[in-house]
Amino acid sequence: MDKFEGKLLNIIFIVLFTIFLLISNIGQSFKVDIFSTFNCIKHYNNLNRYWERSKNHPELMDLTSNYIISLLKNNKLKPFNNSYIHTFERAFPVGEANSHFEILSLKGKLIKAYKYGKDFFEDFKGLYKDGETFGSIQYISRIDQRIEKEIIITDLYNYNNIEELDNYFLSNGVKCVISPAFSEDLAFSSGIYDDNLKKNDKGLIKIIINPDNFSEIIRYSQYGYRFRINTNKKIEKIKFKNIYGILPGKNKLLKPLLIVSYYDFYIKLPEIPNSTNEQNITPSIILELINSIRNQRAKVPDRTIIFVFLSGHLLNQDFDSLFSNLPNGDILVIDSIGLSDSFSITHTQKHNSFTNNVINILKEHSFYISSRNTKQDSNFSYTVITCENDMLTPQLISRSGKFLLSFIKDECYNLGYITANFRLIRYFKKLFNIYSIPISIILLIYTIYILFKPKNIIDK
Repeated sequence: MDKFEGKLLNIIFIVLFTIFLLISNIGQSFKVDIFSTFNCIKHYNNLNRYWERSKNHPELMDLTSNYIISLLKNNKLKPFNNSYIHTFERAFPVGEANSHFEILSLKGKLIKAYKYGKDFFEDFKGLYKDGETFGSIQYISRIDQRIEKEIIITDLYNYNNIEELDNYFLSNGVKCVISPAFSEDLAFSSGIYDDNLKKNDKGLIKIIINPDNFSEIIRYSQYGYRFRINTNKKIEKIKFKNIYGILPGKNKLLKPLLIVSYYDFYIKLPEIPNSTNEQNITPSIILELINSIRNQRAKVPDRTIIFVFLSGHLLNQDFDSLFSNLPNGDILVIDSIGLSDSFSITHTQKHNSFTNNVINILKEHSFYISSRNTKQDSNFSYTVITCENDMLTPQLISRSGKFLLSFIKDECYNLGYITANFRLIRYFKKLFNIYSIPISIILLIYTIYILFKPKNIIDK
């Protein structure tokens, strides 16, 4: 033992460092390069077919949710609270019949028929009611103007006076109101996504028109033409479907990771074709992510992963209400992915360290962060990532899938209780894993130096 005298502390350091280096490489059988772009595009094409085949949004939800649930079952994900589907009710316009807005001469000859969805749309804001009317139109430009017609066209509405004006017009015998939309996106301007959409027993036939047509309709009204208007959408309570699938983890003491996305980004409305289906790539990537996780050698993560597919992108963004019924955990909301190499990030203050990890892994896969916003007023901790533009390519799909697999690997595999709860230790562990080869070489050289150099040289 004399030859090791004076070298003991160095040997202990080498042994401990070697152990830490070995621990940092345990569980590295999780692969990030097995994501199948081919399978992802297959999911994408199937979801696009469901969009084309469905007549309305409830039918779209039925077709798409059944497809997602079948894949969750095939990958042996468990339901949440004994059910894959959890519903929420919301007032929503339903009806397959076309609405019409036509201009006729005094003799009843059709002069012009406006195109539904392009030139006009129902106005669901305020006291909307479906119905039909026929007659001449009066332009109302002042609130104190005398109203003489049952059909009026006006630009007096703003965001603060909708129901007040509706009630005023009703009290003056008005049956139908025409107003300009605030943008060329008529569906978005209609109030179909508003939280306060409601069924009214008493109300007005209300339509919005493309702003470009506003002056034209006023001119037609001044020439004495008649207008035939009918709105066929009824406001009814319908059920939207959120989908949950759970991949149980080994360690029940670790809080779960929630991966949240939307599976019906756009609302399916009859007579309004949507020429772009790029947003269907996001749920397709998540579905292939699940398949890639289940194809790993390490099939069971250390922490539980809950996959949440939300219905109704602009109808289902009250995260405080949504997450109140779920287990407390780290939440990543994937608003969109696979469409760009640039992301905007929104996160709560409490989720700052988690968000930093998301950003670091995005950058590792050559994605850019265009903006980062912090929310202060949420009861829950979450991070939202959103692509900036539509640029769908196989290369972006592949990089997006590999980013998510790297994220899952870092957040859910090879975790002890300490590394799961202290991100700084996990950071050093990952650093040692990345540079394990050069560190091993340096450690080997240092070991040889310690073992074979004479004691008196070491002492000096």
